[in-house]
Amino acid sequence: MLSNNAGNISESCRKANIGRSTFYLWFNNDSDFKKEVESVREDLLDFAESKLWEKIVSGNLTAIIFYLKCQGQKRGYIDKQYVENATFQGKDEVVIQ
Repeated sequence: MLSNNAGNISESCRKANIGRSTFYLWFNNDSDFKKEVESVREDLLDFAESKLWEKIVSGNLTAIIFYLKCQGQKRGYIDKQYVENATFQGKDEVVIQ
């Protein structure tokens, strides 16, 4: 049911005639159910990645830039700076080690 609804939990619960709380109860307490849900999520991610790759192959510049920003960070394709080991000393003071 979840895969037929693109991973949408609310819609899947509605069609299965169960509440979201029941879904999460099963998800948190039934390892087989949790594995199935995670498998559906992985399948949807694989599908989205394949569609992104189709756009890249066709020369879609936005898709290419998105891919490089996500996967090419070690090569300098990044538009934000990550700071590790930052501590706040006071109200407006940040120390970067």
